[in-house]
Amino acid sequence: MLAVVALGALLYWLHARQFEETDDAQIDANLSPIGTRVDGTILKVYVDNNQVVHVGDPLVDLDPSDNKVRLDQAQAQLGQAQSGLLEERPSVRSLKCKTRRTSSLPTPSGVRSGCGCRG
Repeated sequence: MLAVVALGALLYWLHARQFEETDDAQIDANLSPIGTRVDGTILKVYVDNNQVVHVGDPLVDLDPSDNKVRLDQAQAQLGQAQSGLLEERPSVRSLKCKTRRTSSLPTPSGVRSGCGCRG
């Protein structure tokens, strides 16, 4: 009878040792985190798991619409900045003219000052 119990325990142990069981749900493994430099939606993947890849091989195709939206926004901001700069340049010139007009040294009437205005 003892031999039957020992044989049953041995068979159970041989079967059960193939399976991992844990109470804290942690296992030991080599992890390699992967991060992207660019955000975007992947349209197509060209590689499989554990496939050897070489430098320059395409890995994925990204959806270009996300980057196009960012490019359009950047170009719009650039255009606004350039138009704001052009709007401010005449103001700087007129400010220089006003400053020269209000200076303590009067200029003769009809003589051009260095700022391009008549003083």
